[in-house]
Amino acid sequence: MLIGAIFLFCSKCGEKLKDNASFCSKCGEAVSQQSTVNETAATKEVNSPSNLSATGLPPKKKKPGCLILIVTVVAFIAIIAVVNAISDTKQGLGSKEKVEASASELKEQGLKFDEQAWGDFLKIYDAHNDLMKTMGLYADGKLSKLDFYDYSKRAQEWFGKASVSFKYAKTDNEKTYLSVFEIFALADQAAAKSLIKYLDSNATKDLSKAREEIDRAKQAATTISSNRVVFLRSIGLSKEELEKKVNEAVAELEKAESK
Repeated sequence: MLIGAIFLFCSKCGEKLKDNASFCSKCGEAVSQQSTVNETAATKEVNSPSNLSATGLPPKKKKPGCLILIVTVVAFIAIIAVVNAISDTKQGLGSKEKVEASASELKEQGLKFDEQAWGDFLKIYDAHNDLMKTMGLYADGKLSKLDFYDYSKRAQEWFGKASVSFKYAKTDNEKTYLSVFEIFALADQAAAKSLIKYLDSNATKDLSKAREEIDRAKQAATTISSNRVVFLRSIGLSKEELEKKVNEAVAELEKAESK
């Protein structure tokens, strides 16, 4: 063991040595002062603060070429980072523009679809109201049984054809919007069919069935109106635009009721 360039313990038995001792007092092993001095000098040179790195090992001399390589690599990495940042920024701006363009296209396409769908709904709604008024005329004795029978046959055929005409939806939101249109038309078709049976049999069960189908048609109409609002919201209409559409729809339905 070496501390302060002096051997403190015997290298053979480990006995502690006295300063400047030539022999171990325990085992008699000779202690070489020359070796001590040489190793001391070498140790001092190696372990001097100016010659030790942070790891306790002698530092390696840096070659100018390595330093240049390190600086070049760091600079290259920095350039890549800047280019990537610029690219990301451009991509972000581009993506934002694409999103805005997509939103605008979605809104435009959605409004065109709504115009067609709502127009078809109003046609069914008009036909439904016409069926109700015709039933009222027959109940009040203002329409003959034969005329009412012929009307019910025509209504059954019209609603049947209408029920299969709502196949133009492309997106999921459009399909959801149109999903109840068929139910609306089929319910009125079934009502007309039950009225025909009633006119043939005069059975109250057939009349009751017709009324059940009419109620189902009314419920479908209410659901379609709700689905329309959801659809218009999904394509990006603002609150003010939605309110305007709703007010227009109410006016159109009131107009249909007054015919």
